[in-house]
Amino acid sequence: SMNPMLGKRIKELTGHDVIIVPAAVGNTFISAWQREENALYTRAKQMWQEAINYCNAHNITIANKYAHWLQGENDAGGTETDGYYVMLNELVDDLVSDMGVEKVFATRIGYDPNYTSSPISEKIMKAQKILNFNHPHFILSSIAPPTFTYANGKMAGDLTHHTLLGLNQIGEEVAAAIQLHRSTGGKPSFTENVAS
Repeated sequence: SMNPMLGKRIKELTGHDVIIVPAAVGNTFISAWQREENALYTRAKQMWQEAINYCNAHNITIANKYAHWLQGENDAGGTETDGYYVMLNELVDDLVSDMGVEKVFATRIGYDPNYTSSPISEKIMKAQKILNFNHPHFILSSIAPPTFTYANGKMAGDLTHHTLLGLNQIGEEVAAAIQLHRSTGGKPSFTENVAS
């Protein structure tokens, strides 16, 4: 999990205590997280509200409410760019309007080993980068960079999933994106070549 490093770095960068609501469910498609009559969305919303209720009951002031979307490889190759874009756009809108989230930070995780040329991975990356450009509440905070390899210990042997070392780096990158937003209102820029 990247959450321990994420919480640690946010605390170091902002000085604020961090409460993380771990609502993630592995091996799920983005369609499983749509709001309409969906158990995963409902479960996440309940967990989110319970955390807010806890803070209220213990006189804990909530400075900011952010969500982090960590997903990608399940839809790679099975979802076209426009379809993924529509579903992610709807999810961000729902998290903001229905749950009161201020910003949705996102990390695209798993990818095809032929990252720089594979259209399978590029479809998801392209959708997220376009939404990052178009949606004021969506911030692409970290990507699955081609510098993550099995040899340097940041990729698992399947060459799709990150190891703890890789996840820790992503936690640091997401925390940096949160601090960038808090201090400047800006979004990180990425140099890798994904057409949008």
